[in-house]
Formats: sequence, C-alpha cells, structure tokens
Amino acid sequence: MADIDGFKQLNDRHGHAVGDKILRRLARRMEQAVRELDIVCRWGGEEFVFLLPRTDPAEARQAIERVRDRVLASPITTEAGAFSIRLTFGITAVDADIGAAIERADQAMYRGKQAGRDRIVFSGNDHAIS
Repeated sequence: MADIDGFKQLNDRHGHAVGDKILRRLARRMEQAVRELDIVCRWGGEEFVFLLPRTDPAEARQAIERVRDRVLASPITTEAGAFSIRLTFGITAVDADIGAAIERADQAMYRGKQAGRDRIVFSGNDHAIS
C-alpha cells in the first residue's frame, strides 16, 4: 500500500483538477515500474494498493524500491508546475484474508508516516527503508 505524502496540501493549494492529473500520471508511472502480472490500483483518496503475486518479502522490497525510484526520478509536470512526489509504503504478505492483509499494510504505512514519511515499512518484523 502507498500513500502520497503531503497530497492534501497540494490539492488544497492547486485544486482538485491538478490533483487528479497528478494521481493519473503517478498511477501510470507506478504501473510502468512493476511486472505485467502485478496490479496497481487506487484505493481511495491518495492511496494505492499493489498486488504482487508470487513475490517473497525480498522481491517485494525490490519491487517497491523500483516503484519508489521511478516516482522520484523526475517530477510530475502539470499546467500548475512540476511536483516532486514522495510516497510512504506499507508492505505485508497476503494470506487467505485479503482484508486483514490490507489492514496490516495500512498500519505499516501509518507507522512510516509517523516516523517521518517518504519510507517503506514492512508489517511484522518492522524495519524501514528511508
């Protein structure tokens, strides 16, 4: 799961049309950073969920680092200017209960927000990558 850091302020300052354009361009950029079998979808507001089938924790970390690197590589440009986007990620394994997995990822992401944003946090054995 990922959440755009500071998106509310960006949306409030530049308007929802600019915010929507950033969301669409960001989603495309993230989709380009994952494998064809992976799924990236908007979860609500400025949150996104990634489903990475047949991926162990080390591979998940690498995949999310690729996404993060792709997002950080260049600003997203709109008519209101160029915006450097930062994300906080929460990662967990999915078992039979996808709802519980999303909740764990959300909690890990929230811990990343509390720890300063712009980081990747795993559920369970909490360790962060700044």
